[in-house]
Amino acid sequence: MSFDVNRIASLANLTLSEEEKQTVETKMEGILKFVESITKLDLGDHSASISSYDLATVLREDIVGPTLSPEELAVNVPKLDDFSIIVPQVIKK
Repeated sequence: MSFDVNRIASLANLTLSEEEKQTVETKMEGILKFVESITKLDLGDHSASISSYDLATVLREDIVGPTLSPEELAVNVPKLDDFSIIVPQVIKK
């Protein structure tokens, strides 16, 4: 499995030196080889599980409680446009 370190760094908004790129590439190759080796394991009749404990999901009833008005919510918002909160762009196109 191959990947482009430059593309991953760009998506993560990282600036890496050539030495750092080589280090990331080496580590990622090791991780991908390990994952590939796991996928080759014969698990027989074992099903996938998230936990070794038999846990039940505890649900609670939805109860309407006190809410804040739009004006109260907007107190700490840097910029509003009608009912939208304006935030700085993080991901470049």
